[in-house]
Amino acid sequence: MSTHKTYSVRSVRRLLIAAITGWAVAIAVVAGIIVHIVHERKQEQRLIQDERQREEDTKARIEALLQEKRMSKLRMLIRENNPRLSYSEVNAIAYEETTSAIEKGIDPNLMHALSMQESRWNPNAETWCCEGIRQLHYNVHKDKYGFDSREQLKDPIFNIQKGTEFFADLLKMTKGDERLALQRYYGSTKPEENVHYSNEVMEKKKYIEKRLS
Repeated sequence: MSTHKTYSVRSVRRLLIAAITGWAVAIAVVAGIIVHIVHERKQEQRLIQDERQREEDTKARIEALLQEKRMSKLRMLIRENNPRLSYSEVNAIAYEETTSAIEKGIDPNLMHALSMQESRWNPNAETWCCEGIRQLHYNVHKDKYGFDSREQLKDPIFNIQKGTEFFADLLKMTKGDERLALQRYYGSTKPEENVHYSNEVMEKKKYIEKRLS
């Protein structure tokens, strides 16, 4: 009889220990989940703060580069290269080239140089395959960048936006190498053969930097 009682007490003790262990594990799991949720929320808040900071920094850069003195010099440079443009067209082109470049994290002076190299800011420039200020290839890029027609590429603002988007993609592809991105922009299956093109654009970039300083 006493043996039976002793066995029962041991069983109860084991059950209690198992229950306590189970509760401890459950509490640990719940605590872990809570810690994970709190950590994720902190990360989300940090990402939101970082994004807001980037937006503020971008706005600050745009405001700095849109200072009247610099924009006046840029408008003058565009007019010198393409006197046929109206003042409203010049203003729109200067503004779009500056802001779209900053928004994509690209040096605006490089985008100005690209426009000068490709067409001297001529919205109606065309070859057998390419159109507009940035000389975009309609057949090659129409699906990825959403061209509806070759005529659409003669819209200077649309052409600049899509040209900047295209160049931003090339920069990602070349891990930020501006010269290699320019060589790919020029085309050909062997970008290394286009060193002359990247050299010409970079020289224009230096010239523009001096003009706008």
